[in-house]
Amino acid sequence: MDQVTIGDVAARAGVSKATVSAVIHGHATVRHEVRERVLEAMEALNFPFDQTARELRLRHLRNPRRMNAIGLVIRKMDNPFFAEVMQGVQSYATDHGYTLLVSSSEGHPHAEQKIVSTYRTHDVDGLILAPIVADAEEHRHLQELIEDGYPVVLLEAVPGVTTNLIRINQEEASAAATRHLIELGHERIVHFAGPVYTTHSQQRIRGFRRALEEAGRPFSDDLIVPIGAHLRDGYERGRRYFRRYPPATRPTGVTCFNDLIAVGLHRALLELGLRVPDDVSIVGYDDIDLMAYLPVPFTTVHSPNRQLGYRAAELLIRRIEAGSRFEPQHLVLEATLIERASTGPPPPRS
Repeated sequence: MDQVTIGDVAARAGVSKATVSAVIHGHATVRHEVRERVLEAMEALNFPFDQTARELRLRHLRNPRRMNAIGLVIRKMDNPFFAEVMQGVQSYATDHGYTLLVSSSEGHPHAEQKIVSTYRTHDVDGLILAPIVADAEEHRHLQELIEDGYPVVLLEAVPGVTTNLIRINQEEASAAATRHLIELGHERIVHFAGPVYTTHSQQRIRGFRRALEEAGRPFSDDLIVPIGAHLRDGYERGRRYFRRYPPATRPTGVTCFNDLIAVGLHRALLELGLRVPDDVSIVGYDDIDLMAYLPVPFTTVHSPNRQLGYRAAELLIRRIEAGSRFEPQHLVLEATLIERASTGPPPPRS
């Protein structure tokens, strides 16, 4: 008779091979009823543990220990947004006796999958994840975690994935930034949009569009300028964009996906001989500490990033300690517009 494999146990128990592996290694992150189903399949199939240790091994697997460690998986290590989120997570985790481990996917779906798998197989009790929004197949690793009862908190929604979620009301914050420029009298406003791997990009585009339409302004796709998320993106792509326009037709107001784009754009405009806010008003997003201390302090959306991390850690640790009795929760935090010197009335018509 062929030797019984992990795949055979997984098929009999109706779980993934990763779940069987987690049970074999005694990880505490598998839901009790799932663990029992896997162990029953092992016993029924006579899974080949060393026979002298079989009884002790199965007894140990039914009583795994926790590591009191949680993981934070971010998308970009050099983004100040995630640094602030991490500070919030660290604060709550430390106060409640948990060690924090941090890794970055750097925007690559397969890197995210590998990090999640590694944390899970090394006894990390649960994860806070800033997910990469990709196709459904690349979300399969998240579905498996949820099906297996592994504690997870997402920092933004993933289509088709239902679990604990805490997020910021991106659409309303973006709408507020756009309304600010409209109220100052700007008629030619564009939005410098973020990367496609985050739903935040589309949510902020929707907020921009909603504010224009509520003000009776026409919306067209050319008002959305794909830029990115980094200083260099704002500088290089912003420079190319504004070089194309003569004074009579160039935008006088820009809302940006984040503060890094706004700072990069500011430098580009200075090199083109344009002043902020006399010629062009700029609104950032996140309110990282730098924005209040620049030569031109920036108007920006204050995103409660530290609170986001703190509440995410609170939600995750409550889920870990409550076990499978914990019902998934969806929390929404609000952002606020901070008005500073980078925005003002548009220049007079020539």
